[in-house]
Amino acid sequence: MACFHQPGAIPWLNAFGVVDHSAIDAFLDQLAHLERVGGTSSTMHASGQIIGPHGTGKSTLLKHAASYARARGWCVVEVRPPRRIHWRQFKPLKQIDAPRAQVRLLCIDSAELISRLGWRFIRAYYAIQSVRILATTHRDLGLACVAQHELTPTLACTIVARLLACESLAAPSEPGMAQLLARYQGSLRHVFFELYERYEQGW
Repeated sequence: MACFHQPGAIPWLNAFGVVDHSAIDAFLDQLAHLERVGGTSSTMHASGQIIGPHGTGKSTLLKHAASYARARGWCVVEVRPPRRIHWRQFKPLKQIDAPRAQVRLLCIDSAELISRLGWRFIRAYYAIQSVRILATTHRDLGLACVAQHELTPTLACTIVARLLACESLAAPSEPGMAQLLARYQGSLRHVFFELYERYEQGW
C-alpha cells in the first residue's frame, strides 16, 4: 500500500497518466540550458523550481529527475531540510565533489523550509560554485519554473491503480476520486492516508 512507498517508488506519469521518459529528458535539457536566458552564462539562471501544492507529485518528479541526471553523468546531491533552518546551517556543497567541467546539480526537496533571505544567499553562493539548483516548493522562490504540478482525478486514479495492482483492489471511481481530492485540497498524499484507513478496515 501507499504508506510503504517513498517518492520515486513508482514511475513519474505525465498529465495523461503515461510513463514519459522523453518528458523528463526534455525537462533536464531545459534546466541544462537555463543559463542561456538573457544571453548570460551565469549559473544564477541555471536553477529551476517545481512548484505546486502538497501531495501533487513534486518530490516524485524530483527523484526521477535526479536519477536521470546521474545517468547523464551529472554529479547530483539530493537534500531535504529537516525543518526550518538558518541558511548558515545549509551546506550540502561539501558533498558535491566533482570537476567544474562536470554538470553539478543540487536537488532540494521542500525548499520552502528555507527563508527568503536564506534563498538569496544560497542562490548566490552556489552560483559562484557553478552548481545548478532544482527545488520543489509550495511557493515561488524566484527561480525559473521548469514544472508546475496540478493533479487531475483521472491522473490520480491511474496512480492509485498502479499502487493497488499488487493487492487486487480496484481504485476509486473518477467521481469518487474527485470528491477525495476536493476534500483534501488536491493532495494525493492525504487521499492515500484515507485509502489506507479503508484498506485497514477491509476496504
